Amino acid sequence: MLDVSLRNDEPIRVAKWDRVQIQLEHREIRERRGTPSGTEPLQQSTMIQHLHCSRLQPERFGQPRGAWTLFQHDRLPEVTPGELGQHPAFDTFQTAALESYAQLAARYQPENFVIIHEPTTATASLGLPTTTVEQWHDFITAAVPLIKAASPHTRLGAGAFQNGVLPELSAQENTFFQDFATIPALDFLTMDLYNDDTFPVYQQWIALAHANGKGIYIEETGEPKYLPVPLPTTLFSANGYLTESLDSISVIGAANADFAPLDASWLEAMADFASANGLEALTTFETEPFFALGTTGHDTETDPVYVSAVSAAVAKGQLTSTGKAYAAIAAQYGIKTAVSFSNASYATLPGAYTVNCGQATSPCNANSTVAPDSLVSAFGTDLGTEQATAGSSTYLTTLGGTSVTLVDSSNTSYAVPLVYVGPGQVNYMVPPGVQTGPASLTITSGEGTASQGVVLVATVAPGIYSANANGQGVAAGLVVTQHADQSQTITLAYTCDSGECSPQPINLGSAPGFRSMRWAPAALSPSTKFNRLVNDACARTLPSANIRLPLITIG
Repeated sequence: MLDVSLRNDEPIRVAKWDRVQIQLEHREIRERRGTPSGTEPLQQSTMIQHLHCSRLQPERFGQPRGAWTLFQHDRLPEVTPGELGQHPAFDTFQTAALESYAQLAARYQPENFVIIHEPTTATASLGLPTTTVEQWHDFITAAVPLIKAASPHTRLGAGAFQNGVLPELSAQENTFFQDFATIPALDFLTMDLYNDDTFPVYQQWIALAHANGKGIYIEETGEPKYLPVPLPTTLFSANGYLTESLDSISVIGAANADFAPLDASWLEAMADFASANGLEALTTFETEPFFALGTTGHDTETDPVYVSAVSAAVAKGQLTSTGKAYAAIAAQYGIKTAVSFSNASYATLPGAYTVNCGQATSPCNANSTVAPDSLVSAFGTDLGTEQATAGSSTYLTTLGGTSVTLVDSSNTSYAVPLVYVGPGQVNYMVPPGVQTGPASLTITSGEGTASQGVVLVATVAPGIYSANANGQGVAAGLVVTQHADQSQTITLAYTCDSGECSPQPINLGSAPGFRSMRWAPAALSPSTKFNRLVNDACARTLPSANIRLPLITIG
């Protein structure tokens, strides 16, 4: 199965989040085939991973309703039937899973890690006759310290499902959920919501989670499956578990075009329900209908004809009415988000939905790789209530009423030094000492509006500043001519006219001495003068690249 991530990416300097970007998780696909890109393979016993994206995430419960964002990485390990042999003991599964969990947490540093979701489904996949509350309870408590040691900032959770056509399994799942709510080490609980006959139990679960100080969200949802009623007894094992997937036994596949109006209505209803009940997030389980709809006989997520149609639609950046409806819901419930770029290069990357990106109507995805002690620009809306620029000697952690907090992969929180603040842009310094790996960023304006973002901290993240202060065109450089008497003449390596900068020819001449190019920082804010910032960069001892130009380069 091909997992597709749905994310809401901010076009550079666009005032409103109004586009949905699709990004194929190529590395995830390779790992499902057993060969990670550029890394050592995981152990053979590694559980197959399901990466839930396509998520609407609100602020934590207890906060004002209606504040949601799109895209949150989440690890939900799943076991493939037969992966650990036929009818393995629970202890065999636990040993393999705990080893894999630590590796996965270390590699991906996820925001959320669901230790177990749908215990009865996992039991059936393992081929076990049954599992107990005590077994899953002990499994969770054993996994917690291993995951936390590998990824301290990761939140941990577990969850269950309810389904009116599966009363016995639903009763078991309810028992598991009741126990999960009592485990102090769990930060959140999860639940699946596919039917309209299970809301009373979900209301109880939500109240239970909140009463125990835990977040809760909808881990899976989608329009109700079109199943035969009653389900044939031949579909159940001797222990009462389903022997086939709901997708395979559906009378009409979930991706059928006839369901498109219901898809949109269901997603809107689930978003309203989640918002009204203070849930953390909402995950759509089947994202394929966002890109292509199926026809009779080719309307399941595993059908080769339908899979090919989805792949072609993703490559072209196409969205169905269902995908557009989801985008509209994201816009309606969207939490304010800020996307960060290196202040030097404003580097971007194409994605599956932005194959031919680079134009104003099709911006590329942000390359949010940064390094400690580097300058970064964050773009969004309502980031500040006024424009303010820091002095050259000291960068404050509150500027114009705006403050920024960064939490790195070790779960250490930093107050971030600010260089420039405006309603749509904040320039900041990545604090020294920040650990490598993913880090979360929260920008709070003077009036209390919070915007969130994610950056990837690397040891180094080089870039060249541009004179246009947008990462494109001529470099913001100086030409330094050192004469025979050791005196120097400094000129700009570019010239600007009507806001556009172009290269300035360099006169190497023939007199004794030499000339060099020095790449210096470009504007830290849209209104700051270049020479002021060169002095500022020198005061901050920011690095520059000096290149000597010999006479042989003339012509």
